[in-house]
Amino acid sequence: MRFVYGMCITFVILITISYFAQDLLLPNGYSDDANALLLAEQQKNADTAERIANFYPSTALNHIVLFNDFSCPNCKEEIPVIKRIMGEYDNNVEVTFAHLPNKVRDKEAFRASLSFECALAEGQGIPYADLLFQSQGSFSPELFFSFADSLSLDQNEFALCVTANETAQKVLGDIDNAVLLNVQGTPTIFVNGKVLEGFQSYDQIIRWMR
Repeated sequence: MRFVYGMCITFVILITISYFAQDLLLPNGYSDDANALLLAEQQKNADTAERIANFYPSTALNHIVLFNDFSCPNCKEEIPVIKRIMGEYDNNVEVTFAHLPNKVRDKEAFRASLSFECALAEGQGIPYADLLFQSQGSFSPELFFSFADSLSLDQNEFALCVTANETAQKVLGDIDNAVLLNVQGTPTIFVNGKVLEGFQSYDQIIRWMR
């Protein structure tokens, strides 16, 4: 009887150890449910990175896609950070401005995006963006043309560009992409496919850069 009793105790101990060992043997101590959630999140991140690469192709070592609204106060605060990164990383980073204008906040926000694209086509995207951010709340077609004039842009080319269907389709395409990428607001930044929502500091962005 003592032998049987001892075997029973040993059996119970082994079952208990086996039960707790299941958790211990999982990667990083995750339970089955937590590990499944981690794998799902990793797959989601991979899918997002693939979509970004398809929507906004780049051959740069680092690629930043900024979903931006020129009427957005937080976007205005983000631009100095982005400019610092562009200056420090130089040819090792490409920054793509994607548009998500909020016409409720400013009815001219969509036209501001159009005008930026036209300045960008003439190589003056960042200076033009600075002027737009400095004039939040005062957008108008006249203001957009005055900015173009101050940057010595070709006025005829600029006028044709802001009314061109191709320019509108670029901005509308960004809006569609934002839906597909589940972008909830601006600024939303994708750094080498990693999504960062809201204003991001310099350190928060370069953490994901190569």
